[in-house]
Amino acid sequence: MSETTARDGRLQQLRRQYFALHPIRLINFGTEIGHGEEDSLYKHQDWIYQHIFNAPFRPANDYQRKFLKALISVIEEDLRSVDAVAEEWEIDDRLLDRYSELLVESSATSTNLTPDPSFKTYLYGNNDKENSITLFEAQTTIEAGSTGLRTWTASLFLAEALLHRPSLLIRPELSNTTTIRQTAFPPILELGAGTGFLSIFLSQLGCPKIWSSDIGDEEATLKDNVDIVDRTGGEEEAEYDASEAHIDASDPQRQYAKIISQTTRRGPLDGLIANLRLNQIEEAGQIVPLPLDWLHSNEEDGNAGKRDAMVKLSQSLPADLTILGTDVIYDPDLVNPLVSTIELFLRYPPPPEGEGKSRAALIAATVRNKDTLQAFKDKCLTMSLRLEAIDMRRKNVPTVFWNAKTWEGSEVELMRVTRNV
Repeated sequence: MSETTARDGRLQQLRRQYFALHPIRLINFGTEIGHGEEDSLYKHQDWIYQHIFNAPFRPANDYQRKFLKALISVIEEDLRSVDAVAEEWEIDDRLLDRYSELLVESSATSTNLTPDPSFKTYLYGNNDKENSITLFEAQTTIEAGSTGLRTWTASLFLAEALLHRPSLLIRPELSNTTTIRQTAFPPILELGAGTGFLSIFLSQLGCPKIWSSDIGDEEATLKDNVDIVDRTGGEEEAEYDASEAHIDASDPQRQYAKIISQTTRRGPLDGLIANLRLNQIEEAGQIVPLPLDWLHSNEEDGNAGKRDAMVKLSQSLPADLTILGTDVIYDPDLVNPLVSTIELFLRYPPPPEGEGKSRAALIAATVRNKDTLQAFKDKCLTMSLRLEAIDMRRKNVPTVFWNAKTWEGSEVELMRVTRNV
């Protein structure tokens, strides 16, 4: 690897970590980003400002302030070197000005102890091209009574695993491909899609159709979706829930933050739709937002009519559908509805083309509570579902999404679920 490549790679790593809100304490700023004096960090301040701090969707101000504080401290130390003094290098005024602005804003909001929701941009390379996924996420475990407003470990890990081994999405007996270019991906139904990270990632990977499902009120969701479209498509001022959340083309960060923060208050599906819009993905296109309540899968709970509707939905989806779930095994009370939902979509492909064909589910679960995970496995067995463990350890998968190995849980289990027929 050349010194130029090493330098560019280190700067890009710093940029990707920043936009993903990688914990400041884990970022190695370093005074040198390559192998020589030419790679000293202070010599790349213009690049850092242009590519990191001059972006349309920035992290929350609190994170920006902490990142800049650490960065400026490193540069100040670096400027004491003999060469830096001789060449009269200084800290870039734009970095200092931005830091001063953030300090003022921090003083004005110092009474707020709960971290604000933030834009996160996940940057990754695929086929010699950099892709990005920008989401508006909660920075707390539970926001608005839901865990579905932030991207969790298993989603990030599964995305890394698919970049490393894309054939994971294909049943072993149906494909022996190993590269993304060779892989013909199946249509996907994602359960508990949350922020929409994995659905958006899969669309960028090449999946032809994705039904991205979560809890949500269908009528309200469709109405709000129209509202968001109207507001992102014009410049006229318009009220939204009696607020002043109109579109201002000069400040996209503020415009989306206002609108998304309001839509997410009612549930994950509303926030998911807003994030699809943020990434310029149309509802009627490659990703289809879908309200889906796992509790409706069991007719014994008085949901016969709703279960029938879910069966009809399953039969309307492609016969070769793959059901996907990441970090959906977290609540013991939801294990039975979750397994019942998986079993229903495996059992009811579309007639008659679905006859003789079988679907599969791919589940990625962060190991937090072993009892809850075991309850999921036991319930699968009682419902005549077959579990196949997939050997894909986190330590063997290259790090792409920086938060994937810093959040809760030390391991992620991957398993394929099929029906015993």
